Amino acid sequence: MNKEEALQLVNTIWSSLFNSSPPFHSLDEAKKLLANSIPLPYPVPTQKEGESGFITPTYFVLPKKFINFQTLKPSKVESSVTGKLPSPQAIIQHWIQDYTYVSNKIINSSNVQDSDNIYKSNNIYNSCYIFNSQNIIFSRQLGQCRNIIASYNNELSTNSIRLSDSVNCSNCFNVSWSNKVSNSFFIHNGYNLHECMFSAHIYSKRYCIANTQFKKEEYFYLKSQILDYLMQDKGEILFKLLALSYT
Repeated sequence: MNKEEALQLVNTIWSSLFNSSPPFHSLDEAKKLLANSIPLPYPVPTQKEGESGFITPTYFVLPKKFINFQTLKPSKVESSVTGKLPSPQAIIQHWIQDYTYVSNKIINSSNVQDSDNIYKSNNIYNSCYIFNSQNIIFSRQLGQCRNIIASYNNELSTNSIRLSDSVNCSNCFNVSWSNKVSNSFFIHNGYNLHECMFSAHIYSKRYCIANTQFKKEEYFYLKSQILDYLMQDKGEILFKLLALSYT
């Protein structure tokens, strides 16, 4: 997936959630506004001249030499010379000099760009630890997901932006630590929710806003008013809200 395709997908999913024109002028702007806090793959130079790779951020210190998985060839194993065993210091020094770390680890996947640790997935852009998924952008650690933007540690979810630590979510925006949530915005620790907004720690509910139950027609009226308010000035209010810490 190239940048143009990725931006088109971001805009399509955004429009489906907010029913308004996307506010992003570029893919880099979308990444800054939606996924700035997600540790995503970053570019590194490789041993092959003119080639670069992408590496997943880790908690460990990485080596300084890299090689793309796609161009990697198995190393030759040399026979030792009988009677001339190397010292431990020589072995370690040899390992340090020759060690290269694999970048662009992509297995049984297609149309993947600027990504690492991608397995059995298609149409992926700048993401990592993606398994059995498709149409994924700016995300980390997803399994069996489709049409997901700027999300982290989710499974079995579709057509959503900014999911985290959640499963079975669809058509959602900014939902965390939740299960079986659909058509909802700004939810934390929810279960079995449909058409809810700005709520936390509620279960098996519909048409709730700020942990308050509304009638269906009241809910959709308020939802329309809220989305219009959030989308003022090309979503400026929404993005300011995302930058807040509500802990």
